[in-house]
Amino acid sequence: MTLLKALIISPALPGIIFLVVSLLQEKFPPKKINNVYGYRTKKSMSSEENWKIANSYSSKLVLNFSFILITLGGLSIFLLHNSLILSIVTVVSSAIAAILVIVLTEKKLK
Repeated sequence: MTLLKALIISPALPGIIFLVVSLLQEKFPPKKINNVYGYRTKKSMSSEENWKIANSYSSKLVLNFSFILITLGGLSIFLLHNSLILSIVTVVSSAIAAILVIVLTEKKLK
């Protein structure tokens, strides 16, 4: 794979992964509380109602963040020419998006 192809795929990849995960969770939502699939925290697993709210809400958040990450990844390819900085921006933005999904979903469950 050439460096150009790697740069085009790499920054947008977390957004694409977020998109696939959100679409899978929308199409195949977890039906019952389980330890394998779905949004699993102590609070989300405390009741069926919280489980449904958390999984529905988090999948919508992940979908929204997927578009942001894909856009940011695409823009960063043209704006950032240092591959180290590009990698750092990709990792940090992905981590922030994941943390925000958790924080906002947990806040929704209060």
